[in-house]
Amino acid sequence: MSMSARSLTAMQNRPFVIGWMIGISFFPMVRCATGMELDSPPTTAKESNPDTLPSYPSMLYSPPVVETSTWNYPKEEGESLSLPKPGRAAPSPPGKGIPMGGVRVSPEISLSSRWDDNIYKTATNLRADVMTQLKTVIKVLHNWAQNQADLSYSATVRRYQVLHTEDNVDQQLSLNSKFTPSRLVDVEFGYARSVENDERGTPGKATAQVNANAPLPKGPNTWLQESFKETARLKLRRLTSELKLEQSDRSSLNNGQSFMDRQWFDHGILFRWALSPKTSLLLDMGRKETTYSRSPRLDSTETRILTGVTWKGTTQTESQIKVGLTEKELINNLEKSSTGSTWEAGIVWQPTSRTRVNASSKRNFQDSEDMNESFIATTYQAGVDHTLTSHWRLMLGLEWINNEYDAGKREDFTTGRVGMDYRLSNHFSINTEVVNKMKTSTVTGGGFDSHAVQLSLTGSM
Repeated sequence: MSMSARSLTAMQNRPFVIGWMIGISFFPMVRCATGMELDSPPTTAKESNPDTLPSYPSMLYSPPVVETSTWNYPKEEGESLSLPKPGRAAPSPPGKGIPMGGVRVSPEISLSSRWDDNIYKTATNLRADVMTQLKTVIKVLHNWAQNQADLSYSATVRRYQVLHTEDNVDQQLSLNSKFTPSRLVDVEFGYARSVENDERGTPGKATAQVNANAPLPKGPNTWLQESFKETARLKLRRLTSELKLEQSDRSSLNNGQSFMDRQWFDHGILFRWALSPKTSLLLDMGRKETTYSRSPRLDSTETRILTGVTWKGTTQTESQIKVGLTEKELINNLEKSSTGSTWEAGIVWQPTSRTRVNASSKRNFQDSEDMNESFIATTYQAGVDHTLTSHWRLMLGLEWINNEYDAGKREDFTTGRVGMDYRLSNHFSINTEVVNKMKTSTVTGGGFDSHAVQLSLTGSM
């Protein structure tokens, strides 16, 4: 699906941003041609050991070039915003992949069965059902010199035992690449195309479906999203500058009944000044322009500025915090424009070799796909991951989300979970988790309470 002419025109009107990226991309190449020494090739990762803790993503490590969602709330419940997943029954340890010529192929497959006593996530008309899910993922990775490219495809099929209107299929295709022409510069490019279905009870998502031709009760909303992302980093002694560009398009596949089809262009720059090897100061500035295909009254421009610090402690602690302000201006409805505080914070603490504790918080503006209005979303998450033995792991997680809407509505989501993981071998694991999710709302009948139990078998290579 192609970007709208309006969005493409907006991108073309920013020559200074594109020129800056092109300039820093080619500047190091010229220096390389004059004899500048390059960094040595990166060393390969250590082989995974089934008797030790599996590797965890670093909170401060740059996220993937293309994310699967632009929402503050990931599609999977409980997935952390900037930290390892709190309290999630993790899949088997990362596989080594299968070498095939100059690439490495990593397949993964997961079969799950989930019982939920409130499928529709409503206060009344409670319906229980069993959902069977089959998820397959295949990744192809290619490394050469200091560069990397990867191609990934995933498909998730969900089938319900009784409520067949809830059956759906998610798919995602992504292509990411990273080039490091010198020790001063690295550039990332990414593209993602996904077809995803709303998960009921997710903040900001529609509770009433827009599929006009579907029989009652109607199934989840389905969305097609395409995203292009570019990131360029320039390192000069203690100062690192990072420029990010994103162009995305999100449209409903429910027979053209949605008024939330939109495109957005997001560009920002992050400065990081290293005070010491373990402490850095941050300055993050950005601007996001959103246009709606059928709802021009919702067209908006967001301007944000945050400052913060990152640090690593001597006791296996890694932290980051950024605080600032975001101004949201509705281009065609200026009286509803607003300014609010925003932040991103997180900490990872590993008190022992077998225990990892993490916590995170985030606050920003979001656009609701339910009420056709924006809201301020505040999220707090905490999780504990403890390895009991070489085969058993225990995960605990707690999440609280608060949404405050322009019209005065308020809603709170509280989710608690307990998970266990048993590693059968280096390539297979069995996972189980128990989840309780509650919603309270100032709207009469807008809350719900649900309980779910899930059992999964995951295999990867």
